[in-house]
Amino acid sequence: MKLSVFLKGFPFKKALVAVLLTLLLVQEISLRADPFLHSFKRLVLSDQFFSEGACFADIDGDGSRDVVSGPYWYAGPGFRQRHAYAPAATLDIRGYSEFFFSFAYDFNSDGLVDILAVAMPGRVAHWYENSGRKDGHWKRHAAIDDVGNESPAFVDLTGDGRPELVCCRGGAFGYAGPAAEKPRAAWRFTPITPARGYGGFTHGLGVGDVDGDGRLDLLETNGWWRQGEKPGELFEFHPVRFARSGGAQMFAYDFDGDGDNDVLSVQNAHGYGLSWFEQLVGPEGERSFRGSPIITSRPADSPYGLSISQMHAVALVDIDGDEVLDIVTGKRFWAHAGGDTGSQQLPVLYWFKTIRSPSGVSFEPWLVDDRSGVGTQLVVGDVSGNGLSDIVVGSKMGTYLMLNEAREVTAEQYHQARPKRRREMAHTPGTHLFSNHVRPTHPKTPAEELASFTFPEGFHVQLFASEPQINKPLNLAFDTRGRLWVSNTLEYPHPVGLEKKGRDTIRVLEDTDSDGRADKVTTFADGLNIPMGLYPYGDGVVCFSVPNIWYLRDTDGDGRADLRQKLYGPLGYERDTHGMCNSFTRGLDGWLYACHGFSNITEVAGTDGHRIRLHSGNVFRMRLDGSRVERFSNGQVNPFGLAFDRFGDFFSADCHTKPLSLLIQDGYHESFGAPHDGLGFVPAIMNHNHGSTAICGVVLGSSTAFGNLYSDSAFGGNVTTCRINRNTLVRNGSSLRAREEPDFLVSGDPWFRPVYLQAGPDGALYVADFYNKIIGHYEVPLTHPGRDRHRGRIWKISYRGSDLRRDVRAAASGYGAGGNLGQLPIKKLLGELSSRQLARRTLVLDELERRPVMEAIRELRARLPGEGGLWLAYAYRALGRLGALEEADLAAATVHPEAIVRVHAQRLLAETLIAGDKPAGGILAGFKDKDPMVRRAAVQAAASRPAQRLLHPLLALYQSTSRVDVHLLHSIRIALRNHLRNDEWFRGLMARELSVQESNLLISICLALKNRGAGEYILSRLDRLASLPPDQIGEYLRFASRYVAGESMSRVVSFSREKFRHDRNLQGELLEFIRQGLQERGAAVPQSVRNWALALAQGYLETSVAVLPRQSRLVAWDYIPHPSASRQENPWRFSTRENFRILPESTASAAGGRLDWSYERHPGMSRRQNPWRFSTRRGAGDGRQSILLVSSFPAGEQSTGIFRSASFKLPKSFGFWAAGHDAPPGRPLAGKNFIRLRDGGSGKVLRQASPPGNDIAQRIEWDTAGEAGRSVFVELVDGNAAEAFAWLAVGDFDIDDLNPSWEPVLSSYPAGEQKVGTYRSGVFVLPPKFGFWIAGHDQSPDEPLGGKNFIRLRDALSHGVIRQAPPPRSDNLQHIEWDTSDEAGRGVYIELVDGNTDSAFAWLAVGGFSVAGLSPSRAFGVARKGAELVGAWGLSELRPILVSLLKNKALGYRLRGELAAELARFRPDARLSTLALVPTLPFAAESSKEEALKLIVEGRVSQARAVLEPVMKGASALGQQRLARELSTEPAGAELLLSLVEAGRAGVGLLAVPGIAQNLSAVTSDSQKKLVAKLLVDLPPESERLEELIEKRKQDYVSETGRPVPGLELFKKACSPCHRVGKEGRDFAPNLDGVGNRGLDRLVEDILDPNRNVDVAFRSTTIVTRKGQVHTGLLRPADGQRLVLVDYQGREIAVALADVARRQPSKLSPMPANFSETLSVDQLRDLLSYLLSLRSS
Repeated sequence: MKLSVFLKGFPFKKALVAVLLTLLLVQEISLRADPFLHSFKRLVLSDQFFSEGACFADIDGDGSRDVVSGPYWYAGPGFRQRHAYAPAATLDIRGYSEFFFSFAYDFNSDGLVDILAVAMPGRVAHWYENSGRKDGHWKRHAAIDDVGNESPAFVDLTGDGRPELVCCRGGAFGYAGPAAEKPRAAWRFTPITPARGYGGFTHGLGVGDVDGDGRLDLLETNGWWRQGEKPGELFEFHPVRFARSGGAQMFAYDFDGDGDNDVLSVQNAHGYGLSWFEQLVGPEGERSFRGSPIITSRPADSPYGLSISQMHAVALVDIDGDEVLDIVTGKRFWAHAGGDTGSQQLPVLYWFKTIRSPSGVSFEPWLVDDRSGVGTQLVVGDVSGNGLSDIVVGSKMGTYLMLNEAREVTAEQYHQARPKRRREMAHTPGTHLFSNHVRPTHPKTPAEELASFTFPEGFHVQLFASEPQINKPLNLAFDTRGRLWVSNTLEYPHPVGLEKKGRDTIRVLEDTDSDGRADKVTTFADGLNIPMGLYPYGDGVVCFSVPNIWYLRDTDGDGRADLRQKLYGPLGYERDTHGMCNSFTRGLDGWLYACHGFSNITEVAGTDGHRIRLHSGNVFRMRLDGSRVERFSNGQVNPFGLAFDRFGDFFSADCHTKPLSLLIQDGYHESFGAPHDGLGFVPAIMNHNHGSTAICGVVLGSSTAFGNLYSDSAFGGNVTTCRINRNTLVRNGSSLRAREEPDFLVSGDPWFRPVYLQAGPDGALYVADFYNKIIGHYEVPLTHPGRDRHRGRIWKISYRGSDLRRDVRAAASGYGAGGNLGQLPIKKLLGELSSRQLARRTLVLDELERRPVMEAIRELRARLPGEGGLWLAYAYRALGRLGALEEADLAAATVHPEAIVRVHAQRLLAETLIAGDKPAGGILAGFKDKDPMVRRAAVQAAASRPAQRLLHPLLALYQSTSRVDVHLLHSIRIALRNHLRNDEWFRGLMARELSVQESNLLISICLALKNRGAGEYILSRLDRLASLPPDQIGEYLRFASRYVAGESMSRVVSFSREKFRHDRNLQGELLEFIRQGLQERGAAVPQSVRNWALALAQGYLETSVAVLPRQSRLVAWDYIPHPSASRQENPWRFSTRENFRILPESTASAAGGRLDWSYERHPGMSRRQNPWRFSTRRGAGDGRQSILLVSSFPAGEQSTGIFRSASFKLPKSFGFWAAGHDAPPGRPLAGKNFIRLRDGGSGKVLRQASPPGNDIAQRIEWDTAGEAGRSVFVELVDGNAAEAFAWLAVGDFDIDDLNPSWEPVLSSYPAGEQKVGTYRSGVFVLPPKFGFWIAGHDQSPDEPLGGKNFIRLRDALSHGVIRQAPPPRSDNLQHIEWDTSDEAGRGVYIELVDGNTDSAFAWLAVGGFSVAGLSPSRAFGVARKGAELVGAWGLSELRPILVSLLKNKALGYRLRGELAAELARFRPDARLSTLALVPTLPFAAESSKEEALKLIVEGRVSQARAVLEPVMKGASALGQQRLARELSTEPAGAELLLSLVEAGRAGVGLLAVPGIAQNLSAVTSDSQKKLVAKLLVDLPPESERLEELIEKRKQDYVSETGRPVPGLELFKKACSPCHRVGKEGRDFAPNLDGVGNRGLDRLVEDILDPNRNVDVAFRSTTIVTRKGQVHTGLLRPADGQRLVLVDYQGREIAVALADVARRQPSKLSPMPANFSETLSVDQLRDLLSYLLSLRSS
C-alpha cells in the first residue's frame, strides 16, 4: 500500500510525513557523507539571435545527441559543426524569430528525426522532413495553421504512445498531431475545452496528472481541466487562479512529497513572480490549492535577494540526482524589444533545488549563467551522456548548451558553495540603483568594480590604470610607440578663469613589462583647463584645452611639454563643458577630425583666413599646422566619439540624437529641431537609443582583434546605463543599418561611466571610466557636492579565445600583436599595412610620416607592383599623406580589380589636387562601377570636385539606384546640389528636356540651392506639388515666396486656392509658410496673397460668430510632459472609437448634436427603424483615420430614411465631409442618396450633392455667400434600397453645432500605450456634483493597479488633490460622479495622467464632463485660426469681428487672451501684448482679466500699469518672468517694467534672468541701463539649490496636502509675531488676509525665498549705532526723536537719532532667508494648507 493512501484517513498525516521525511533525510546523509557539487560548463554554440527555443535529438543518427536551435542543428558531441536545415538569417533582437519552439520527433516513421518548428503565436507551425544529409535545406510541411498559446507543449496527452502538440486554436485548448497513414497531410486539431476566447497570445499551459488518476490533465492560468475516461470528450474545468496574468510552462508535481501533485506556475511571464501551489485534499476528496511564492518582484521577499522578471520558460527536472525534481528557469531577454518590466536586468539562468524538510518545502537558487537567460522554451536532459541533466537554451542572447558536471566535495566545501542568504539584491544591473541621477551606492574598489562586469565568453577584462595614476579620464589616444595618452581632469565641469592656471593634465601611460597594466605614468603637460580631444603628433600632442586647440611639444626630449603653440582658437566653451572639442581622430586623408560639443558657438579660422562657424554639435577637421579648418558635417547635438571604417566612412556617437551615425561630408543630421539644408537629413542608420541620451565614444570591431564575429560591430559607451553597447553594421548596397545586439559589457556598479573608447595597436578595446556618482549636467546641479573628482579607471578588454566558444576559433597567432611600431624597420613597418586591425594600419600611416620621407616613398613604390587588396589601398593612402601620389597611381587604382582599392581611389580623387577636368573621367568610371561602395565614393568625389559633364550622369545614376540604398541616394543629392549652385549649369539643365522623374528630383533639390533660379523652377512645376504631404508643399511655397518676385506670387495663390479649395485648414497652413517666406525676403505682401488671407480669415471668423453664441464657456487644455519623457510629443488625442460612447443610445436620433436632428421615414418606403448611426469606421481623404460620421451603413445598405437638422444661420461658405455610394462603380448615379441644403422657410433646395462614390470621406464645400444669413437646414437622404453601394455617411461639418454630440473623448490610446504625459484643463468653477465618463487601464487585469494612470481634480490655487480616480480597467466608458458639494464654488482644474509605459493595458480615455465647455470642442480651433490670420496679416477689415468674438465670454479667458494677443498686433506695443497675457494667467483676478481685455479693445495703453501692477505683484516667479519677458521686448514696455521693479511690485531678480536681461540691453537707454545696474547691486546670488528646493516643496505639497488646523497653530507660533490674519497677529509685516489667493507657487516662493518679491513698504533697514551695534528690521513711524525697527521676531528696537551713525535701506526682506529651515516638510505642508485656505472673494 502507498504511504499516501495509508495516511488518507489520519488527521495527523502532515506531522507523520514530516517525521518520516526527517528520518529518510538523516539516512540519506549518513549513506552519502560526501555530497556532490553541481556546476555547469557553458558552451556557446552561437551568440547570435536565431531562435527563442531549442531542443536536442540525434539528428544524424551517429549515437550522439545534437542540438536544434532555430534553422540550425549543431552536431554533437563536439558541437563545432553547424548545419542549416532551413533558410537562415541573423535577426534583430528588436524583432522576432520564426522559431519560438523546436520539437524533435520522427513524424513520418522513416527512422530519421524530424523537426517541428512553432513560429510566433497564432501562426502556422511547420515540420521539416529530415533528408538524411548534413547539407542542404529540408523539405517543409505545414502542420497546423494556427498555434495559439505562448507555451505550447509537445507531449503524449492522449496516452496513445505518440506525442501531440497541445495548444490553443479557435478559442479552445486542444491538441494536434499527424495522421499515421498520411504524415505529410495537415494535422487535425481536437479541442479539449469549450471555446472561451483562448488565443495566440494566451499565456500559461501545462500538462500533468493533477488528480492522480493516471491520466494527464491540462493546466492553465485560470485552473485545471480534468481528462475524463472517455476519449474525445471535453475535459472538466476546475477553477484555480494559478497565475496573476498568464504564466509560462506549468507543471503538476509532488513538491512536498505528500503523495499528491502540486502545481508550479510563473505568475506573469512578462512581469514577476514564481509560485508553487500545494494541493490540499479535504475529507470528502475535494481539492484546493494553497499558493506560496518562490520569488516575487521584491528582492527583499527572497532570502537570497533574488527577483527575476520575464520567466517565460520553465523546466522541471532532477538536476542533482537526489530523485527530487528541481526547477530551471531564467529571465527572457528582450521579449518585446526592451519594453517589458525589468528589461535591462541581467539575463540570468537559475536552477532551484527543491528541498524537503520538517519545516516544509524550500527552493534554493543556484546560478547557472548570467548571460544567456531563456527564450520561450527550456529543454533539459542528458546531452553529454554522463547521466546528468544538461540545459539547452535558445534566446535572443544566442544558443547555449549548459553541461551539468558534478564533483564530489566535502560537506564543508558544499556548505561554502551554497547560495548565500543576503539582504541586498543578488543582481543589480538594470535595477532602480541605475535610475537615480545621483547614485545611491558607495564607490567600489577597482577589483570590486571588475567583479561586477559581465561580458561574452572568450574576452578578458583587466584594469589598465586607476587612481591615483589618473583622475578623471576624458579622451584616449595611442601613439606609434604603443603608449596611451590620456586627457585627465580635476576641474570638470567648471573651467577655471582664463587668467588662471588649471589643474588638469595630459598623462602618458606605458605597459613596460607587457602584463596588461600601465606601470609607467608620465605627466606630459599640466596647468591645463578641461582638456578633451588629443592626438599624439610629432614631438608632442595636439589637444584642446579651454579655450584653444594647442600643439604641446617636448623639444628637449625629457618627456614633458616645454613649448605651447596655439593652432586654433578661441573655441566656444562658455555655455557648456560636457562636450566642447573632443575625439581627435586622424583621417586617412591626413586631416585631423574632431567633434564640436553641445550648445557652444565657435567661430574659428586657420592662418589661410578661411573661417567657419560651429553651433552645438558639428564635426570639423583641421590641418595639423594650423593653416586651415573646415566643417565636415552639420547638425547633431553633442557628438562625442569618432571612428572610420576600412572604406574611409566616418561614424560619430552623439549624446542626444543617435548613438551612431554615418557621416557624409556636407550632410545634415538631426539636432534638437534645427532645420536641415533643404535636402533632408542624412538617413539614420539606427532608430534605437540604447535607453539613454548619454552615449560616449565609438570603436568599430574592425579596429580590434576580436575576430570575424565582431569585425562588423560598433561599440559605444553608455554612461547612463553603465554599459558598453554593441551594434552590428549591416550593409545594403552602400548603405548601412545598425542592428542592435545584446550589450557587450554590463556593469553591476552604478558608478561605472564609460565616457570614451579607443582601440589599441594590440587589438584590445580600452575604456575610459569616468567613475562617478553623478554624470548628468542638467539633471543634477553642477555644484552638487556628490560629484567625484578623484577616481577614474581605464579598462582593457581583449579577446583571448575560449574552447567553450564553438562559434569562433581562438585568437589567431599574431592577430592583435602589440609592440612599438616606431622601432620597426621600414620594410616590416610597411608589412603592417595589411594588418587585420584598422587601428594598427592607421598608426602605420602616422609612423611613416615620422620616417625620412624619401626612404618611405622609395620603399612604398618598390612594393606597389606585387601588392593588392588592403595593403595597396593603404599604400596609396600613405603616398597621398606624403604628397607623393601621382596621376598614374590614381589611374591604375580606379581600374584595379579589387573593390577596396577602387573605393580608396575615388576618395583620393576627391582629396588630391589635380588640375583641370582630369579627375572627372575617373569619377565617371566610378559611377558605372558594379560595386555600390565604389559608386558612393565616386559620387562623394563628384560632390567635392563638381564638373558640368557629371550633371547628367548623376541624374541617371539617381534613377538607376535602388531605393533601399539610401546613403547613395542622399550622396547623389548632395553632389547635385553642389553642381547646381553654378547658375550657368543650372540654366543649361533647365533648358533641356527632362523626364518627369528628373524634374521631380530637381524640384526636391531646389530647397537646398536658395536662389531665385530655384524658386522660379519650383513655380514652373507647381502642378507637381499637389500630391506631396502638406508640410512639404508648404516648404516649397515658403521657398518660392522668399526667392521669386512679388508679381509671380499670384501663381502660387491660384495654385493653392484651386488645388485645396475644399480644405481651408490646409490653405491656412500654406498661407503661414508663404508669410514666413515673404518675411524672410523682407518684401511687401502682394495683394493677391492678402486677398487670400482675408477671405480665409473671414470664413473662419464668421463660422465662429455663427457657432459660439450657443456655446457654454469653453475651457482650454494644456499638455505637460511626463518627467520620464520630457521630449515626447503630446500623446493625448481626440478619439471616437466605437466603444467610446458617452451616451447609452446608439442611434443618432437619440443623441443629436447641439442642433437637434430628427429622423423621417423616406416617402414610398415601408416604415422602418431609423438607420442613421454614429460610425467611426471611415477615414478621410486628408489622412485622418476613424472620423466621426452619421452613417446609414451600419443598419444595412437596404435601409432607407431621411435625417434632418434643426435650422441654423448660413455662413458664406458651408463645408463637410461625405462618404458613400448611390450606384455600383461605373454605373450612372441613381439620384436616391444625397445631402442637401434647404431654406428654413420655403424648404427650397439651395444646394445638393451626391455621395462621392468612395468609402473614404471626401471634402465638399459650397460657396453660399449669396445666401449668407438665411435660416437653413440640412437633410441627409438615403432612398436607395439596393443591397450594395447604397449608403451615405456625412459629418465633420464646419458648423460645429451640426456635428453629433457623441463627443470625442481625450485619450492616450491612439498615440501608443507606451506613451506618457499629463493633460491639464484650464480653471473652471466646481459645481456641487462633477461627473465624467472614463475608460482605460493601469495594469494588466490580474495585476494590482499601478497608480500611474488616473484622473484627478485639483484646487487651482493650492494644487491640492480634491478627488482622484483610477481607470475602470475596461475598454468601454464607465460613468463616474463625485459629490463635490463641500468644495463647490472653488476654482479647480482636471488632470489626466498617463504615466504607465507598459506596452499593454496602459492607457486612459476621459470625456463627457458634466461641466459645460470642459469637453473638447472644435470652436476653439476655428476662432483661433481666424484670429491668427488677422494678426499675422494685419487684416484691419476684420477687426470688428475679432472684437465681437473677444467680448464673447463663452470663449473662456484662455481663448479670449489669445484673440486679444492677435488684436494687439495692430498696435505694436509691449504693454498691450503683455495685457493679453493677463487673461491666460490662472492667478489673475477676474476683474483684472476683464479690464485687460477692455484696454486692448480700446487701445488705452496708458492705463496698462493699473492692471499689470496687481497682477505682477501677485504672480509667482515664473508668472512674473512671463510678463516681464514680454514687457522687455520694446522701450515703452521696458520702462514700465523698470518702474514696477523699482517700486517693489516686481522682483528685482527679473532683471537678471538671461532672456529678459538680453532684451533690456537692446531696448533701454543709457540712464535706464544705469538704473538696472543700481537695482541689481544688492541682489543676492541666484541659487540653483534654492530653485530645486522650491520646486521640490511644491511637489511635496502637491503629492500630499497638509492639515489646516496644525497649520494655524504653527502660524500663531512662528508667523503671528509679525503678520496678521483677522484679529490674530501683528501688523509689522504684510497682512495675510486673503493670502490664499496668491496660489501655491507664489506662497512657496514667499516662504522659501522671502527676498524674491519684497514690497517697498516692507523692505528692511539696517542701522549702525555709534557704539558699533547693528540692528536690522522694518522701519516704523516714530516721534522724530528716535528710529524704531521691528525685527523678524516682532521685537521693537528704538534707537535715538543722535546715536545713529549710519542708516542703510535694503532691498531685502526682514524675514530671515533661512526661515524654512526651521520647518520640517510636514510642518511646511500644514502651514501652506492653512495659508491657502485664507481666501478673499
